[in-house]
Amino acid sequence: EKYGIHVVVNTAEVEWCTPGAVSKDSQTCPSDGHFMFNTDVVFDNTGTVIAKYRKAHLTQGSEVTTFNEPPVKAVTFDTSFAGRMGLMTCYDIEFVNPAQALVDAGATTIMYEVDWVTSPPILSGLMVQQARSRELGINFIASNNNGLADVASGGIYSAGQPIATWFAPYTAGQDKLLVADVPVLTKPVPPPPPPARRQRSTHRAARAVPSPALGHTTCSVGPLPTPCYGFTATPGTSGAATVLDG
Repeated sequence: EKYGIHVVVNTAEVEWCTPGAVSKDSQTCPSDGHFMFNTDVVFDNTGTVIAKYRKAHLTQGSEVTTFNEPPVKAVTFDTSFAGRMGLMTCYDIEFVNPAQALVDAGATTIMYEVDWVTSPPILSGLMVQQARSRELGINFIASNNNGLADVASGGIYSAGQPIATWFAPYTAGQDKLLVADVPVLTKPVPPPPPPARRQRSTHRAARAVPSPALGHTTCSVGPLPTPCYGFTATPGTSGAATVLDG
């Protein structure tokens, strides 16, 4: 409220219940008398809670023994500056929903809270975030649990285009605040068509050698003999193989 901004906070949420009772989401209350959820809470620019999303896909390990897994829901909220936004948490990104359900509900921006392990040289966290933004044609704002070793990767993307990203080597663990101007989308941007597959012919010198054990002829192309699939080779001639780029 002081700065007139919206804030998305990830927290553990407790909901008290009567053991054995069935909740409105058709979940049976645990014997200890409470549910525990991994929850995103949205505060608007007046400090009012305007949305709450409970993570629907829990990761294996301590999370499934600590939290309850609610049914998948598309939770959105409207803003005056960027239209409709949706909420998603960490492992949810690996599933069709809630992401697709959020877009179907009119969200053009997804706020994504995450605790994702990313180790070089494969920056999987950044790649998956960018891929979902491209696939859905929306703005995707990912805030990782930075400050811990090997989980520092997050970014701001618009229809698959990186606007601002951050990755810290897994030995460092550093925080960084990303600030960027993000396009206001009124509808999802269709992804561009995939590049056309090009066909080319590759000619390699090949030498046919008998292979009784395999029951067919093998061709010495390069350091290792390989079956003569896809082309014909005879001693002293060249074999031609067709490969596809892409």
